[in-house]
Amino acid sequence: MSRSNHLRAKPADQSFEIRLPVPNPAEAHALALTAAHLAHATQLSEILTSYDANKELAQRLSGEIDALLEQADAQWRAFLMRSCVSSAEYDAMDAMGPPNAISIDGDNGLPVAVWASSTPRDPSEWPPGLTLAVARHETTFIPTVPFRQVALESLPASVQKVRITDPRHTAMAALDEVFRVMAHDLDTHIRDAVPSIAWLRLAHLVAFYRKAAKLSREGLCEDEFRNWEERLDEISTPVDQMARVIAEGALTSRAQHVAALQLVARFVGRTMDMSQQSNPEANESDWLTPTLQTVDQARKSVEAAMQGYNLALMAFAGVASPGASAMAITRPVPHGLPVLAIVPEGTSVTTLRTARMLPAPAPASGSAPIASLAVTGATVPALPSSGERTAHRPRKR
Repeated sequence: MSRSNHLRAKPADQSFEIRLPVPNPAEAHALALTAAHLAHATQLSEILTSYDANKELAQRLSGEIDALLEQADAQWRAFLMRSCVSSAEYDAMDAMGPPNAISIDGDNGLPVAVWASSTPRDPSEWPPGLTLAVARHETTFIPTVPFRQVALESLPASVQKVRITDPRHTAMAALDEVFRVMAHDLDTHIRDAVPSIAWLRLAHLVAFYRKAAKLSREGLCEDEFRNWEERLDEISTPVDQMARVIAEGALTSRAQHVAALQLVARFVGRTMDMSQQSNPEANESDWLTPTLQTVDQARKSVEAAMQGYNLALMAFAGVASPGASAMAITRPVPHGLPVLAIVPEGTSVTTLRTARMLPAPAPASGSAPIASLAVTGATVPALPSSGERTAHRPRKR
């Protein structure tokens, strides 16, 4: 990491930003250390150039700056190795260099890496192979993460709670959660966007789900799945069979959450591929419409099936009442099986609805549940990249 390339101030006219959500704690930690080392090196460099330091002090400062840059480079490599899924993506991300800042998204608490830019970036000029990061001016948004924890004690006293014990019902609840959250992001960030931008945003959302599933699965045990990799290879799994496949292959609620993310991500990604392959000479406008129609049909199908499961459970438990509505809580606190909340007509469920619409990542194993992370505007200063790329990159397909 060259000192001349990285020890420079951020130009004041860089009004545009490139933003990348970083849901993996290890990746966020590596980026934060990179930014901190670079910021410290910058301060020492300013001291070195602003004062008449004697030869011994200048040598000590210079050595400390070099050491900090080496540490920053090591953390940047650690981030690239963890984050990038292919050599092409590694090269593209490395060409951008470390971000200028690490901030916390005020809505859902996700760390966000921020690169400054003096001009908006045209999507066609995006580095080849970079599938996760998107330009703020054109294609960025912070995806909503499903499966937020909900404290059962926070529900109104009039809300009845019934445990969901049928594996297919819990699997359908997981699918319904993912499709509901996806529908929120589609309505908010994709449907009204210019087709070329909307297409990139949809691809970004699919990649985000895949990474979220990979991260979540790393915290699970092998015995929480049964031949899941073989089942996952069934790329053509129709929507009406997803709950069955999940129930048979994922043996715990946590495993079903991961399985639902994986299947929905594959379904949407496959739908995008099929739209392109069926009309390769067309453009994003022609591909986007049938893709969204297919996703909407799938969401409605899952929603209808979920309603059927809910009504059956309400009738079996003897808690059905005129005007009541049912809402599945996929990650209740205290921890346990998913719960069906029976909400009487006229009861306020603002807390519950907010939790469903704005879910947050799961806390680390053994840690206390996190209700919210209300941090806004928190940034860690870093430095612009040089645009150089190194010879080291992962051997990934």
